[in-house]
Amino acid sequence: MKILIAAALTLSIATLSAPASAQVAINQSGGIIGETVSFGVQGPPSRFFLLFPSKVLTSIPVGCGVTLDVGLDLINILQVGQTNGSGIATVTVNLPLQPGLLGVPGHTQVTTILLTGPCFFDEKSNRVTTVFADHGLSVGTFGDNITARQGHTLSMQPDGNAVAMGGDEPDGLGGLTALDTIEIYDTDTQEFSPGPVTLTHPRSAHTATTLADGRILLLGGDDATDTVRSTGDIYDPVSGTITAITPMSSPRTQHSATLLADGRVFVAGGSSLFDLSDLLGSLAQATKSTEIYDPVSDTWTNGPDLPISEDGVIGHSASLLGNGQVLITGGVLVGVVFGVPIPSFAADVHRYNPTSNNYISTPSISVARVYHGQMTLPDGRVLIAGGANGDFIAMNFSALANCDIYDPNTNTWTAAAALAHPRAYPNLFDTGSQVAIVGGISAVDIAMGSGTPEQIVELAPYAASGWTDSGTTLLPRQVARVVPIENGARLLIVGTGDNGVPAVDRTAEMFVP
Repeated sequence: MKILIAAALTLSIATLSAPASAQVAINQSGGIIGETVSFGVQGPPSRFFLLFPSKVLTSIPVGCGVTLDVGLDLINILQVGQTNGSGIATVTVNLPLQPGLLGVPGHTQVTTILLTGPCFFDEKSNRVTTVFADHGLSVGTFGDNITARQGHTLSMQPDGNAVAMGGDEPDGLGGLTALDTIEIYDTDTQEFSPGPVTLTHPRSAHTATTLADGRILLLGGDDATDTVRSTGDIYDPVSGTITAITPMSSPRTQHSATLLADGRVFVAGGSSLFDLSDLLGSLAQATKSTEIYDPVSDTWTNGPDLPISEDGVIGHSASLLGNGQVLITGGVLVGVVFGVPIPSFAADVHRYNPTSNNYISTPSISVARVYHGQMTLPDGRVLIAGGANGDFIAMNFSALANCDIYDPNTNTWTAAAALAHPRAYPNLFDTGSQVAIVGGISAVDIAMGSGTPEQIVELAPYAASGWTDSGTTLLPRQVARVVPIENGARLLIVGTGDNGVPAVDRTAEMFVP
């Protein structure tokens, strides 16, 4: 049998683990025009296979009981390959630099073939999809979110897929319904599907912390009655189960929850009330208490109060340092005087030492701020960016462009280059080669928890010596959640957007730095 391989095709043996059975499977990565798209094939050892690319999804019987889920419209660029002795192979295809491909979904499926016997087609694989994109541009996912969400969390699973959990569903008229649902984003099909379970109760404005074993811990937030909860859930993406845990000692929202080096979780600050119609009452319930969760024993122990003279703090940020300590920065400090809460923006910085269970003196940041971005850089330093501050008496607030870098080795802060576009509530991420800041709001209304969404994505080297505009998101999205997927090659952006029409937006998008 003569096998023709297209000139653009490179067939190589992948460094993948062999499949557990003879079932055929395919995964994909890439899809950037002018670069490549790669397909990892797993199946029976030394088996020939056909790789069918298509622009359409359909149902086509091809014989021997095999029905393709993709069309035969691109049969002229059908690819042929063979797995190695371990049953694995990679097919890498060069993509032309054609702008007309941008946003176009390409679907692919594999069938193994038999060179002898009554049947030519043997087994078929799953279907994969990539929406072709380019650097500095955003494209929509293949299929919308199942439910419009805001106030949700978005986390990565060990298998490379992402999971959105909880949040509020807007009705387009200003109303919100708290959600107990989860949905899974599949990086191979670039679409969403319902999660296997629901949360133990609806929750929004909660935290999600990925544990050392890949499970995800959800804590606090408010429920369907706008009551802040002390409850927690653990979602296991491997078994597809949700388990309720022992509750925290007090209800919390706008708190932080940081995974410690020993696998426990350090929870700090927050408030037991979140009611935008009663801002002062909500601030009065802020706490400076901390507690530590042990997922092995499902137990909580009290930690030391944050070392502040005020009664509580909300809206701060926290990161784990390479030495195992936790860096806590900024927020809104709340002191209660004769029953009246007095809020102020914090420049305070604290380092929690889990070994000694106390705090280490740390210099303040240059500008007080709340709702800022914070991330630990590959060299162990910590970058903070943006945020908001202003005047609580005049109820006048501004987004910040200021950025600073903390060095734990010298216990010092250094000013970094300012953002080109000030923003609060930003998403700050490592793309694998640089830092990206995505989303947030450029005009801030802290009293209403809203503002004007920022669409411009900025990139900077790890030293944050200068920020450059990389592109824009498809839609302005109010405090969207973002995670890097495909090792930072794309940024998945999930959160309802302003589509300019009455219908509630359920789209999601992928930005390529």
